Amino acid sequence: MGGVPKYALISAAFPGELALEKVISFYRGIKKTAEKFGIDIIGGDTNSAQKIIVDVSMCGKVERKNLVLREGAKSGDYIFVTGSLGGSLCGKHLKFTPRLKEARFLVNNLKINSMMDISDGLALDLFRLLAQSKKTACLEEEKIPLSKTAPTVSRAFYDGEDFELLFTLNAEEAEKLRKIWPKKMKTKLTCIGRITGTGKPEIFLKTSRGKMKTLKVRGYEHFKKKES
Repeated sequence: MGGVPKYALISAAFPGELALEKVISFYRGIKKTAEKFGIDIIGGDTNSAQKIIVDVSMCGKVERKNLVLREGAKSGDYIFVTGSLGGSLCGKHLKFTPRLKEARFLVNNLKINSMMDISDGLALDLFRLLAQSKKTACLEEEKIPLSKTAPTVSRAFYDGEDFELLFTLNAEEAEKLRKIWPKKMKTKLTCIGRITGTGKPEIFLKTSRGKMKTLKVRGYEHFKKKES
């Protein structure tokens, strides 16, 4: 969150019958992407398996003054997201661009109180930010930026794998952001709500009809608990 990627380890396993040309093409793609973002591939492992398995470990750095965590959201903060949300199930998650440039711009030019990326769905990831910050939030349904492949706002809340930035900052910084962002960045930026108070993490939603409801917290969970 505002850091700079530096090194990557790539471990991969391929079925023995897979054509060598496809493996070479795979690594060429990795190399091309790494070069685009200034990342050095410093090693890894290659092996055989019944299915294609790829594991990537990365290291980066961030200046102490630019370090932004999930736990810094403050009451009254405005909540922003980059890009559009939802539709990953239609292939959007295979064509995303990491928001490295945008994150660096934010931490270098503004006081960002909290930030994370949206990987498991807006509802679940915002809840995680609120839990770390011990805050509540209210979102406005009409302001949620839907992608072209998201037919409903529900898909924006729960699909996951958007890989957009989710961050908060105070009113003064938010006004500054609105003025300088269009001059420097082409990426879409949307204010979707506010941090409303301190307490048990909870997300409220103002619907398009003006009604208030509590947003269900769910999304993609990598390790689901087994029911007893």
